[in-house]
Amino acid sequence: MAPPDDSTQQGPGPGGIIKITAADLGVLSGDEYHQGQLEVDTGNLSAWDPAPIDAAAYQGPNREEVCAETARAMAQTLVGQLFQLPGEPVKGGRLAQLPAGKTPLPREKPLPKPKPPTKWEKLAVVAEEARLQES
Repeated sequence: MAPPDDSTQQGPGPGGIIKITAADLGVLSGDEYHQGQLEVDTGNLSAWDPAPIDAAAYQGPNREEVCAETARAMAQTLVGQLFQLPGEPVKGGRLAQLPAGKTPLPREKPLPKPKPPTKWEKLAVVAEEARLQES
């Protein structure tokens, strides 16, 4: 019996290894999305096209298919970029080392306002000032 090659998957279990490649997932190599300037932020796991949308394509009778195809192509490109990142094998798959996100994300709520100092904090400031004046 020949030893398994890299494309063979062994079942999970004690000592079993699961190796998933981009080809196993059906991810094509290279850039899949060609309609516009696709921007990918692998740190935030997001991809978007800043180009204007072709409104006519999304208003026709097959708008669901156009939307699904665009989403598939963009997700395909993002997954392809994830497979190019350095990673390490872990039990049950592969753990990719994500870079820091490039896109600043907005906060859901505004920053909290500073709270006024408590009586003890005011007392500590007064005591520190008195100690500094004595020395």
